Amino acid sequence: MMRSRKASRPVLLLPAMLAATAVAPACAIDQGFGKSSTETARPDINVDPGQLVFERVAFGDSESKTVTVSNYGNAALNVEGIRLEQTGAFTVLAEVPVTIPGGSSITFDVAYSPVTDEDVGYLYVDSDDPDTPNATVELIGSSGSPRLIIDPPNHDFGMLPLYCADATIHTLRNEGTADLEITGIYETGEGFALGETHTYPIVLEPNEELEVSVTFEALLAADLNGSLWVESNDPGGTRQAAQTGEGDGEGVCIVVPPGGDEGVDMDFTAEYKMADVAFVLDTTGSMSGLANQVASSFNDLAMLVSDRIPDVTFGAATYEDYNDPADQMGVNGDLPWRLRQQQTSDLSLVSSALNAVSVNNGADLPESSFEALYQAATGQGFDQNCNNSLDSSTDVPPFQSSVGDAFGGVVAGTYDPAVEGTGELGGMGFREDVLPIIIYATDAELRDPDRGSDVPGDGSCNPGAAGSNAATAALNSLGAKTIGIVVNSGGSGPTRQMEDVASATGSWGDFDGDGDDELAVLQWSSGSLSESVADAIESIVDATIFDEVWLEVEGEDYDLVESIEPERYTDVPSGEEMPFHIEFDGAVASEANDRTYGISFVLMGKVGDVELVLDRFTVHVLVPGA
Repeated sequence: MMRSRKASRPVLLLPAMLAATAVAPACAIDQGFGKSSTETARPDINVDPGQLVFERVAFGDSESKTVTVSNYGNAALNVEGIRLEQTGAFTVLAEVPVTIPGGSSITFDVAYSPVTDEDVGYLYVDSDDPDTPNATVELIGSSGSPRLIIDPPNHDFGMLPLYCADATIHTLRNEGTADLEITGIYETGEGFALGETHTYPIVLEPNEELEVSVTFEALLAADLNGSLWVESNDPGGTRQAAQTGEGDGEGVCIVVPPGGDEGVDMDFTAEYKMADVAFVLDTTGSMSGLANQVASSFNDLAMLVSDRIPDVTFGAATYEDYNDPADQMGVNGDLPWRLRQQQTSDLSLVSSALNAVSVNNGADLPESSFEALYQAATGQGFDQNCNNSLDSSTDVPPFQSSVGDAFGGVVAGTYDPAVEGTGELGGMGFREDVLPIIIYATDAELRDPDRGSDVPGDGSCNPGAAGSNAATAALNSLGAKTIGIVVNSGGSGPTRQMEDVASATGSWGDFDGDGDDELAVLQWSSGSLSESVADAIESIVDATIFDEVWLEVEGEDYDLVESIEPERYTDVPSGEEMPFHIEFDGAVASEANDRTYGISFVLMGKVGDVELVLDRFTVHVLVPGA
């Protein structure tokens, strides 16, 4: 059988000379009735095969098969013509008339180029055989088209240290109904290459697959792009799969061959490199100047904080007072808590939220600052009349609905999981094991039922209105630090209460640069807040003394990490360097190409009962290819 492929649909195929050969009658199947040796000499035709089947020939392609005409008689066979009943899809490559001597045969080709999904016809060989003057060959053809799918259509190798390498597999799959003929596979891009060589053409039948390995070596400290190109007879033309990778000039790559071992010494600094900063602002009438200043200073402030704490999110909330005019608390329109923007790494969302803040009344003093701190730390919500139903004029919905919230789980929460960089903790969306820093500001005393302040309700709600005890306990359960900002206070105002909160939460720092730590309470009357707040955040994290610091594997280690020494450090001041030795074991077998396994480590710090993440990093272990 001969198969031919053409780039476009062929025109009528030209005739070809018939080839004659001698045949042995005993090896053929006679299409006549047989002859006796006593009869007059006569021809005896045999056509083989009696049926030609062409399967899955792509539109625009052509496939040829051979027909043999034999003369088993003892007289010459005169083939007078070869006719096609169906002339659109099938073409005969033969030259007639022709004479075939007894005991000989000729061959000719029939070509099929699809016209429809299924083409059927008949071929007739007209001769002077007295028994079978019109020998028949049935012609059956089915069409189809190949369809190349590259899975996955793209791949990100992620960040690799310089000269570290990794490999991935792209699967080439024929999802069409005709054979896919691949004539070339290429890889382009700095640092990208094919993992093996191929011999062409490669034919994939429908649903057949081929795995192609692509390797990436980080040759430059930059974002790098590669492409896998596959040329084939897919009607859509050349297909492409994109790859990306990034070279990390400061990354760590350790080569650990199978059965071997390798150690690395790494120094870490005991300091917070992750934090969630939340603004909780009093927006009663006298606080408009502070609200405007926070909004206008935010972008500069965020940049300063990000320079000092690389992995940081921001969020914003406001409050006035409880809306209970009958008991001389607030006025209509006031609320004890409003979440303006949950924690996010998208600074534009926070900036927009702060710029959209408007001030309300608040009416009397004090304001609901402790309720706001409690909601920021817990997200429990507030049900003023204890009816398990949300009244938007007085109540606060929970951050995440649960049976333990103020409404017993029947009111929807405000948490949005689609917000970039957010977490799930508290009422702001703090991230798990990350330091929360809450910056709150007011010019009024903090309404505190634990010290005799009036609050709504008769105490039957659970939880009811929050005071200093509930607020500081909730903050400490998160390991949160606070920075209080006293605004335009001619007297003590909220200063003493803010100092109590700072003391209860261990929020200290050297804010005046004299070498001694002070409680985290700032005074503001006018001017930019960027530098002062950024300095305060830095001072708080710098003043921390960690009870314990240790290094641990986070997630899968592929059995490559054998040990980490020492197990932990104790009583570590912020900023102190700590050496660790990590021993790797060659427990991973080699594959065809070099493979790199990223192992995530987390530096943990403990202050009191709270464990927080100080830093995360990745060591890449390269296992050489076989």
